[in-house]
Amino acid sequence: MLVQKKGRIINVGSFAGDDPRQGKLGYAVSKAGARCFSLALARELESKLPSVIVTEWIPGILCTRYGQPDGIDPDVAACWGVNLALDDRVELHGKTYLKDEEFIRTTTIRQKLRKAVASMF
Repeated sequence: MLVQKKGRIINVGSFAGDDPRQGKLGYAVSKAGARCFSLALARELESKLPSVIVTEWIPGILCTRYGQPDGIDPDVAACWGVNLALDDRVELHGKTYLKDEEFIRTTTIRQKLRKAVASMF
C-alpha cells in the first residue's frame, strides 16, 4: 500500500467492547482496542495516504460454534464483507459498517461540548 499509495483496510469489529459481558474480558478489551485502532488509523492515514481507505465492519453475531444458533449465516456475512472490500469509494474512509449498512454513531453531549470547546482554540 505504501508503494501503490492506495489500498483498503477493513478491521472486523464488535460491540463487545462497548458492553462487556462477565467472563469475556479479553474479548471485550480486544474489540474495544480494535475499534480505537480503526478510528486512529483512519485519522492518521487521512492526510498521509488519502487513497488508503480504512473501515470498521461489524458483521453481527454469526451462527457458528462460538456464535449463536440463531445468528447470521456466515455465508451471508461473507458476501457483505466481500462487497465492502470491493467498494473503493474514498467516502467510506473512517466509517463503521454494521452488517451491510453504514452505522451512524450517536454523539454524546460530552463529545459535543468537547468538540465545541476545542474549536474555540
